[in-house]
Amino acid sequence: MNKKPVRTIAFILFLCLMQINVYSQTKVGTWREHLPFSHAICVAEAENKIFCASEAGLFLYNKSDNSIETLTKIKGLSDNLISTINYSNNFNTLIVAYSNGNIDLVSDYSIYNISDIKRKDLSGSKKINSILFIDNYAYLGCDFGVVVLDVDKKEIKDTYFIGEGGASVKIFDMTYDGTYLYAATEIGIYQADINSSNLLNYQNWHRFTNLPIYDKSFNTITFFNNKIFANYSAEQTDSDTIYVYNGTSWNYFDTTITTTNALDNYYDNLIVVENWHVDVFNQANERIRHFSTPESKHAIIDKDDILWIADYQEGLIQNEESWHKLVICPNGPIDTKVFDMVCVNENLWVASGGRTGIGGNVYNTAKAYSFIEEKWTSFTEKTIPEIADIRDIVNVAISPNNTNKVFLGTWGYGIIEFNNNAFTKIYNEDNTDNALQNISNLTPHAYVRIAGMAFDNNNNLWITNSSVQNPIAVRKANGDWLNYNFQNQISNIVIGNIIITQNDDKWVVLPRGKGLFVFNTNNTIDNFSDDRYKKISLLNDKGKVIANEIYSIAEDLDGEIWVGTDMGVVVFYNPQNILSNNSYYATQPIIEVNGNAQYLLSTETVSAIAVDGANRKWFGTQNGGVFLVSEDGEKQILNFNVDNSPLPSNNITSISINQNTGEVFFGTSSGIVSYKSTATKGNKDYSGVYVYPNPVKPNYDGLITIKGLVADVNVKITDISGNLVYETNANGGEAVWNGRNFSGNKVHTGVYIVFCTNEDGSQSFITKLLFVN
Repeated sequence: MNKKPVRTIAFILFLCLMQINVYSQTKVGTWREHLPFSHAICVAEAENKIFCASEAGLFLYNKSDNSIETLTKIKGLSDNLISTINYSNNFNTLIVAYSNGNIDLVSDYSIYNISDIKRKDLSGSKKINSILFIDNYAYLGCDFGVVVLDVDKKEIKDTYFIGEGGASVKIFDMTYDGTYLYAATEIGIYQADINSSNLLNYQNWHRFTNLPIYDKSFNTITFFNNKIFANYSAEQTDSDTIYVYNGTSWNYFDTTITTTNALDNYYDNLIVVENWHVDVFNQANERIRHFSTPESKHAIIDKDDILWIADYQEGLIQNEESWHKLVICPNGPIDTKVFDMVCVNENLWVASGGRTGIGGNVYNTAKAYSFIEEKWTSFTEKTIPEIADIRDIVNVAISPNNTNKVFLGTWGYGIIEFNNNAFTKIYNEDNTDNALQNISNLTPHAYVRIAGMAFDNNNNLWITNSSVQNPIAVRKANGDWLNYNFQNQISNIVIGNIIITQNDDKWVVLPRGKGLFVFNTNNTIDNFSDDRYKKISLLNDKGKVIANEIYSIAEDLDGEIWVGTDMGVVVFYNPQNILSNNSYYATQPIIEVNGNAQYLLSTETVSAIAVDGANRKWFGTQNGGVFLVSEDGEKQILNFNVDNSPLPSNNITSISINQNTGEVFFGTSSGIVSYKSTATKGNKDYSGVYVYPNPVKPNYDGLITIKGLVADVNVKITDISGNLVYETNANGGEAVWNGRNFSGNKVHTGVYIVFCTNEDGSQSFITKLLFVN
């Protein structure tokens, strides 16, 4: 058995010494989660605290002072995608179970991980669906059977495969009547005497056959008022049925149920949790409470007769009386879905829609969210009724001249405009002089597919309008609209994202192996006759196709074009010559990994690219997590994945960087996290330079950051006598120091001088730093 050591949960305190952005003072290397705690699935009581679990993480509500604390992988949990929780009063321990079979025991602000199930060689799912406490043991209902956990010894005691012949059976829930264990499974309800000498023998588990539908799925079960209550989960319709077992026979309890998610007994109350309401029954089977919810998943009643509900849309709901409702939830996005992210001047916007791999709709309801001034705001049909009929928001463009003006592109429904976080209008074929086009004339406003958007330096918004005759559209700075067809070279095909380069070339991704399309309008948007354009493939210097499928594209600070493909990374080193020269080729950077030279990420599908202030490249992949490489792509600096970082998934869908703070946002298939990197955008002068922390106190052992520098300057740090203790070059506008001299020793108490100089010596600056040991 592999027992991991106890890990202390880190509670980070921020010391603000100057009037600057709070997060800019956070240590380099710090992670933050940006997760939808509103997707609550389970709730548990612990003395004067309520634990609420979402799939993305856990939060604790303190009833004494109304405070909220979050607990995620960043703060000590071992994994992502929580499946259920339960609290043991005997051991003052919260068990957190995960969809991959991992287990955390949380108690006294420490976390003990038991990974036996996760590591076990089992075919199929290892998800833990329920936790039942009996004496010193927790009985875990899993997708393959029952696992018995000794809570006191913190180890797995037994595993029961209860199906015919010892086969795996999916266990959704379990209960106990003092003598018998009951398991609600995918193929009926099983019973076993807990005092049996051998519960490892499947023959000691008996399936009830005196139920009307005895071999079907039962998803939840509980013991209440000396009876067993179990819910038959209808396969295709919202017509569940609750049955009651009196020790002899099964009878109907309620056949008017739609979809029941949980049955529980708390303080002699039967709680029935359905999709859109929670009912409470007394021992006379009388309904004594009925409370409507947006999407309830689980509920408990505490000793004060307060109802606590885990709701999948709102988070934790407190209900004292039928009329009272208090929603408790940490701030965060409303969903884990991320298709596109854009950050401009510290304003981050996220599109959470999607499309299929072949360019079809997935019909996700319209959702977008912004992260501005440390607060997440969500935009849905609930908050904006005008977008109720819209689906699949897939891209974002933020005006560089006015970051309050934001455009959201949809896969089929045109473009939504926001101003100051308020809905303005929807653009489609009707109000753009048909500059935006619809694939089908039979269904207005339903097939205006926006594949990408980007602003040029003149504040014109360029748009790729997929699968139509004139697939490139532009909304000019004055609000007028135009479109282009470029002699039908890319007409009526699926097209993808668009970027605009420093020399005003537009690069368009052509999916399905069709390469790239490059065009330039020569700064004469209204004059089509002088436009230059070319359709290109990813060919190397020998004319051989390097890769077919393109997933991402970005321009770096030197004007080079980096392309993410299904076979790694491809670079155009002289892209400004593409339109004027018939001879062009792309290059695969070569990187050394573990002593072996290989093409950069050649075994990965590169789904996202972002360039930081030091011109380093951040690559997101579909299966390998995130890679940070040097400016030239020849050195790997970092690789983050679910095993070595707080990334919730190795499937990276988007990367965006706050260039002012160096915070890198990773959009994944399971939500957003961010990482404070060492690079920021370089400044034109030194007017914004500051050092943090300053002073450096005795207990501080992290990196010291010098921020607000001119790009890539040389930084020398000396003691007050002029002795050099450290030297480095800035990453863009930021340099870091570990507080140690060239010998690796921590420097002594005193004032240290920071000298900053650009390459030719024309711009220099001096600042001071105090160490206190």
